[in-house]
Parts: sequence; structure tokens; C-alpha cells
Amino acid sequence: MSSDDNTAHNYQPGDTANGHMLGADGQWHRLSDLSEAGAVPAGSVVLPKRTLALVAAGVVGAGLLGMAAVAAAVGGGTGSSAGASASPVAVSSSKAAATSSPAAGGSARPTPTRTTTPTPTVTPTPTRTTPPVPPKEHAALDERTWALIAKDPDAPAGESYLVFGEVTQFDSATGTSAFRANVAAGNTCEYGFFDGDNTILSAGPGVNLANVVADDVFAAQVTVLGSFSYDTTLGGNTTVPRLQVDSIEVQGTCEY
Repeated sequence: MSSDDNTAHNYQPGDTANGHMLGADGQWHRLSDLSEAGAVPAGSVVLPKRTLALVAAGVVGAGLLGMAAVAAAVGGGTGSSAGASASPVAVSSSKAAATSSPAAGGSARPTPTRTTTPTPTVTPTPTRTTPPVPPKEHAALDERTWALIAKDPDAPAGESYLVFGEVTQFDSATGTSAFRANVAAGNTCEYGFFDGDNTILSAGPGVNLANVVADDVFAAQVTVLGSFSYDTTLGGNTTVPRLQVDSIEVQGTCEY
């Protein structure tokens, strides 16, 4: 090639074409001569510096560089396109297909920590305890006080006393939870019989009268309920005191 061709195609020193390289002296030199002279390593392919710069910048991939190197070797060292101004550099064909590793992209996403909601502590509701009802005070009776109760049993209704008596009737006519008795302020069996006032007694809550029968003499804690009227076997009607039995103790019988 002549210097006129260099000017027409704008070749620069270091460019290659048709197996030749343009030297700094403006003359074309055969690549084979340069290789033999030690200017280009044997087995190397000459590529322009511009191509290598594009590869380094990431514009041209390493795979394209390898393709260019192969194409140059097969085509006998085809030069760069018209208008290229960079000088070629010798590159070993064994390194032409080198690849670059992409930078690791982004940091790993953190694994979210699972928060366990604590189970609320249930505060037990305190149980209201009802204090036990104190036992009734059953007052002792004298003969006068009992005589007033027997006369008007509605007046002292609700009051509690200790009485004595003798069962006069406890059968199917009275039922199992009530009986009739002669009642007094004390045990009057000393007279050979029990002297008292006709009274109706009925079992209070929790009181069992199963062990009580006619003719039994007893001591009982009672609460006055008022008066009670009933028909007699003779066709009449009578009103007597009515007592609730809170507790009862059988003491025996009178000895006539």
C-alpha cells in the first residue's frame, strides 16, 4: 500500500490491513516479519487499542473480543473500520475469550424477625364468701313469759326460745313434718303427767322428725311463727301457738 492509500483511508500507525501493520515511519510492514523480529509475540492477534478500551469500559463484552480475535485470525488480520484512529495492540489469542464477572448486585434482604405476642394473664375474679349465719340465740323461758306467748302468739313472732313438751299427736292426720304437743317453759313431768298448752310444732329447714313419736317428752329450740287455727274432731275450731322446730332432743316419757 502507498502513502496515498494511508491518507485516503485515514490509517494511523499501528492499524492493520491485509496482514500488514502501518508503522510510525508511514510504511506498511508485514505482520509475519514483525512477529519474526520479536515486535509481536507469536500466536498473537493484533487488535486496535480502541477495541481494548471499549472492552475495559464494559461497552464491548469479552465474548465479542474473543469473536474479534478469531475473526482477525481467520481473515488474516482485518483492520479496523474506516475512520478508526487508535493504534493496535498485540493480544494473546488464548486470552481473547476472557470473561468478566459482574459485580454482586444489591445486599441480601434481611429475614424478618417473628414477634410472638405474649398471652395475657387472666386475673381470677375473687369469689365472694358469704359468712355463715350465726346460730339463733334461743332464750330460756319462765312460766309467765310462756303464758304470754300462748295467750297472743302473734305478738312475739320471730323470737326464739327453748321449750319443753310432750307429743300428743303425730300420725297420718298431722303428716310427717308437723305434730301436736303440750308445751311449757320447763319439764313438768314431776306431776306424774306433762302439764302444758296445746301447740302445733312443724320442722324447720334441715330438721328431721323421723325419730319423734307420740308420748315422747322433748326439749326443743323453737322460733315463734304466730297463731294457727284448725278444726277439732268434735266439730269445733281452735287457735293455738305455732312454733318452728330448729332442733329437738327426745328425753323419754313421763311416768304416770
